[in-house]
Amino acid sequence: MAKKNLPQGIINRLFGEYSEKRLVVVQTYDEFLAREDVRMMLTYASLRIAEGDSLALRLWWETTVKEELQEQSNIRFVFVQREQFDVPDDIAIYADTTQFVARHIFPRYKWALIKDQSIGTLNYLYQYPGRVSIDELRTHHIIAEYQTSYEGAKEKIENIIAEWDKLFAKIKIDKPGEWLPQASALILRALEIGNLSALMPKVDELNTLFQQHLVERYASIISSTTPPANKAPKNVCQVLPFIGKQPKEDKLALVVVDGMNFWQSQMLVNSLKNKYFDINTQIDVIYSWLPSVTELSRQAIFLGKYPSVSYQQSSSSESRMWEDFWLSKGFINRNQILYEHGSTIALNDIYKRVAWVTVDLDEKMHASDDFRYLHAATKLWVEEEDLLNNIGDLLQQGFKVYITTDHGNIETKPSRLLSQPEKVGSPSLSKRHVTLAPQASRVLFEQDHRGEVLQIDPASCTYYPTSNHCFSNIPMNVTHGGTHFFEVLIPFITITKE
Repeated sequence: MAKKNLPQGIINRLFGEYSEKRLVVVQTYDEFLAREDVRMMLTYASLRIAEGDSLALRLWWETTVKEELQEQSNIRFVFVQREQFDVPDDIAIYADTTQFVARHIFPRYKWALIKDQSIGTLNYLYQYPGRVSIDELRTHHIIAEYQTSYEGAKEKIENIIAEWDKLFAKIKIDKPGEWLPQASALILRALEIGNLSALMPKVDELNTLFQQHLVERYASIISSTTPPANKAPKNVCQVLPFIGKQPKEDKLALVVVDGMNFWQSQMLVNSLKNKYFDINTQIDVIYSWLPSVTELSRQAIFLGKYPSVSYQQSSSSESRMWEDFWLSKGFINRNQILYEHGSTIALNDIYKRVAWVTVDLDEKMHASDDFRYLHAATKLWVEEEDLLNNIGDLLQQGFKVYITTDHGNIETKPSRLLSQPEKVGSPSLSKRHVTLAPQASRVLFEQDHRGEVLQIDPASCTYYPTSNHCFSNIPMNVTHGGTHFFEVLIPFITITKE
């Protein structure tokens, strides 16, 4: 269950948890909703606030609200009455009316003691309301405890940002292997102190450079030739051809962890090192297929070349592709080739080529509200016995183990639904890209979404959000399918025993 937060608590008070109305007219008996920091917080939560008398409501309705309510959007509107009046009938059919008292959000605390605290402190108190009334002494103790913790975290995030700025002072965006591991390590540190949001403006700046890099170079990256056996592949299409260049007598295993971000792969490697002290690990950076979805990018891994858009994703198809590839490399005995999909691997001495696909992390990813929850879920995942034992068993039986993924993931923000002519039934459920239907007008679409979308291949009809937004007016949580470097740049890990 997602942790409670103050803006959502206020919204629930104003609109009710199940109301479908997007406009509410409020009578209030304090100045809480007039605070500038409160209004800014609610603006970030897609709320728009105005205040005044009946004339002010009429003007706001006619100039802003009425038109906006016709759009499919997640934005909602709050009008605060400065004096009580009856809402006009033509507005009332679209609006709820309610009363709002800020102290009711904090029933266990004495409102006089906390009403002037910062938004950060109030949000902390809201998340930890207690089960009984909290006296003055305990209230001051809780506030002091939070503020001490906050100042420590603030100092840490400032150090992280300074290290980030130093790292990217002279960035070579076309060499992600030189910067992504360090960037992901800093992202992990920010996640550990619960303050990734402070680092995200820097991440956004980097992603802007990365997306321009994709526009300029992705076609050549994805069509490049497979490197020699002593270097890592560059993209998912090269994974099998690269492994195929290894000595035939070697025992080789490919582990595909569905939906693993690069910073998650660092957590996995750390966990493996803690459990197995006699292993060598190397993490390289490769590119996923675009769109960064399972049915295309994982297909590219097991096909060893460009994927087909008509492909139907299934474990049986992957098993067949895995077997066909090694038979084409001269493996006469099919019994030496194993494909597994699930939580465990059934090994025996005859196997020389093993593939294991696990979707446990992908399921945790799609169930996460944001990176904070995904980070917590990943901590548990990297300690799971089945995961560690499967990889350990492969190493123990002499396999050289390669671990990769089909795509990363990203914490998204809702934007807006696509209009009906733009809908195409894309195979992705992520809402992070759209391929226009033949009847759709590219010109109109680009005009409507100017500055919000980009194309990697101008000859295609596929568009991607330029930021972390999704084509939806409701939260999509953590997902994938777009061009953010969180989604596109993925790990290729090589593990051997010493």
